[in-house]
Amino acid sequence: YHSYLKTIIDEEARIDAAWHYGWEDGRAKGKEEVVRNLLALGVDLATIQAASGLTEQQIAQIKQQVDNEKQGESWGIS
Repeated sequence: YHSYLKTIIDEEARIDAAWHYGWEDGRAKGKEEVVRNLLALGVDLATIQAASGLTEQQIAQIKQQVDNEKQGESWGIS
């Protein structure tokens, strides 16, 4: 009985950890999407920082990704 109960408790802990990881990952992806949209609209860095809560460095990384994607598209790379 005790080993069965431990198995159930361990499984519940794994599910809880996975849920929290998924939630955090979803939040991060959502913030990145907001930054991408604001960059596309030409919004200034200070406003993007205030809206997203991300640092200047994090925003610069996302901008670099966007620029690289655009460069790949212009070269016909998908």
